[in-house]
Amino acid sequence: MKELDYQANSNEQKVQPNVEQDLINQILFEQNPDLIAHVNLQGKFVHVNKSFEYGLGYSKEELLGNDFSRLVHPDDIEKVWQQFEIGVKGIAKDYDIVLVHKNKELIYGFITCLPISINSKVVGIIAIVKNVSDKVATQKLLQSSEMKYRSIVENSNLGVFISVEGSLVFTNYQLNDLLGYEQLIHTSLWSYVVLEDRTAILNQVKQLEIGQSEKNIYAKAVHLDGSLLDVELHVSKIIYEGQSAILGTVMDITEKKKLYELNEYFAYHDPLTDLPNRRMFEKELQNQLLLATNSRNSFALIALDLDRFKYINDSLGHEAGSAVLRMVTDRWKQIIPKNSFLARVGGDEFFLIVPGANDTIQEVAISLLTTLHEPFQYNHYEFTVTTSVGITFYPYHGTNANSLIKNADAALYYAKENGKNNYQIFTQSMNEKTEKNFRLENELRQALRYQEFEVFYQPRVDTEGKLISAEALLRWKHKERGFVPPSDFIPIAEETGLIIPIGNLVLNKVCQYIVELKRQGYPVVPISVNISAKQFMQVEFIREIESILHQTEVDTRYLEFEITETLLILDENRARDTLSDIQQLGIRVSLDDFGTGYSSLGYLTQFSHLISAIKIDRSFFFQFNEKNKQIVKMIIRLAQELHLRVVAEGIEKSAQLNFLKNEDCHEIQGYLFSPPVPSNHFLDFVVIGHISTNSESTG
Repeated sequence: MKELDYQANSNEQKVQPNVEQDLINQILFEQNPDLIAHVNLQGKFVHVNKSFEYGLGYSKEELLGNDFSRLVHPDDIEKVWQQFEIGVKGIAKDYDIVLVHKNKELIYGFITCLPISINSKVVGIIAIVKNVSDKVATQKLLQSSEMKYRSIVENSNLGVFISVEGSLVFTNYQLNDLLGYEQLIHTSLWSYVVLEDRTAILNQVKQLEIGQSEKNIYAKAVHLDGSLLDVELHVSKIIYEGQSAILGTVMDITEKKKLYELNEYFAYHDPLTDLPNRRMFEKELQNQLLLATNSRNSFALIALDLDRFKYINDSLGHEAGSAVLRMVTDRWKQIIPKNSFLARVGGDEFFLIVPGANDTIQEVAISLLTTLHEPFQYNHYEFTVTTSVGITFYPYHGTNANSLIKNADAALYYAKENGKNNYQIFTQSMNEKTEKNFRLENELRQALRYQEFEVFYQPRVDTEGKLISAEALLRWKHKERGFVPPSDFIPIAEETGLIIPIGNLVLNKVCQYIVELKRQGYPVVPISVNISAKQFMQVEFIREIESILHQTEVDTRYLEFEITETLLILDENRARDTLSDIQQLGIRVSLDDFGTGYSSLGYLTQFSHLISAIKIDRSFFFQFNEKNKQIVKMIIRLAQELHLRVVAEGIEKSAQLNFLKNEDCHEIQGYLFSPPVPSNHFLDFVVIGHISTNSESTG
């Protein structure tokens, strides 16, 4: 290179260049990806390569003859001049440098300064700059990420730890606080786990060492004060300071587990009698079928239904009916065989499974009947309750759950048709519909044709009695027998599919009522309509709803649909789609009978964005003891956390109202304020806007 031809002495004797080597040097200089510059002893540019021009945005013409310091960041100028002076003395140096691009962008580099010596005299400096901006940016990002991670760890709600060879080398404040200690370093986390869980946990941790990368562990931990905590640990393998280690988080799930266990209890038990519910019965029946099939043994399935139970509810109130159910249950528990399984599957419906009882089943049936002969006492009333009993045997009367239940029900209905208060063992002739059910089904079809159905309205008020909304309830006024109880005809309507046209009829009437109230200038409150499972799951459900809305031109803000949790379980995907469609129509949805049968926290949280309210089942208020109060409190708290409104139904006592008022329950429904009333009577409530409590409801 021309610029590299230097004077060797004062006599201007030239160094003879080697042409080939000169060419190689020029190629290395010009085509090197690093930024290379030749600077004279005054710090001015003598030559730069193309990478230098491109890397800093200046042309060679702009640089040659100018001071190199113009390209150095102000913070680095003093350092660079110091290093330059060292280079001039013939000492090669490298160091970090920050240069400034022509567009003001900062270029982070690592510079190597090589003195150029001729005849032991330094005549210039070759500066080679490696652009490390990307590396610096990455380091800064890592530092930022580390700071953010540390901030997250220190401010996390979770306890965080790192353990090396069983000893804690890092814990955050939350973990220390969770266990009640100021410091946990150099102790073993597993020493804070209850002894009976320790071996199992250590075995799970060992699995991380043989291939698993992470694991969830549940355990009981011991607080400094001796109290026990349910905790969930998530542990994973990491390398910490060159050693194999375990990184973990610890979450206190004590309250969550209590809520889960309570929810599980709801899912499988009847809150009124503490007996297993339908869901648990179906599970147990499947277990018995499996056992009996494998062992080739038999078992009896007994269906029980109290006789004239509705009369007690209607005459003495639901509270009396609930008391009777508890007393009946208590008596039956005393006399049933030890290995049997008793469940309440409906209002006054029970099932009893008795393994291997072919020879003694009649004695069991007689005991179930006779133990109820002694009169019951309630609030100075004395009355007798009887029951009807239907019996089937596996495998003689069925080899699967459906056939056994169906045939037990057929025997039960036959017992009722034969005067009640007796037992019947299934025979094939009972498979045909009973005359009563057949007659009722035909009369239901006639009632639809001749419009014998009416809609009553039961107000829903706030805790001060202000009218908030109402529930529409179907009533059948038979032309000969007068009002037929819904419990008598709704099951038949469900079974035959008549519930679909009946449900559409109710919705149509409610929409017309809302439109008429608005047309006449009356205040309008939202009205809820019960939607049956058969309605909800039919393919044309949404289309039929849209048709009714179009025909009546109702304002959907005043409509609410009540569904049960069973609908969510039948087909989750369809339920989600249908609920979403309902929401698109502007109709709110409430979850009815919450806390019974199929209650599940998982389903509630999963569908909470599609539901506006939950209705606490009336069974919790029949026996308003401390246990049920705590359950109601938990349900209200859960609803509040999910931003759902809460409606308590079946309220008949002032004490129940006062309790709900203190717990911030949104709406009250029950005989304490009003029974279901005809539309003209409900209009009075709409006009007044407020309902006073009755002196004390008797149902």
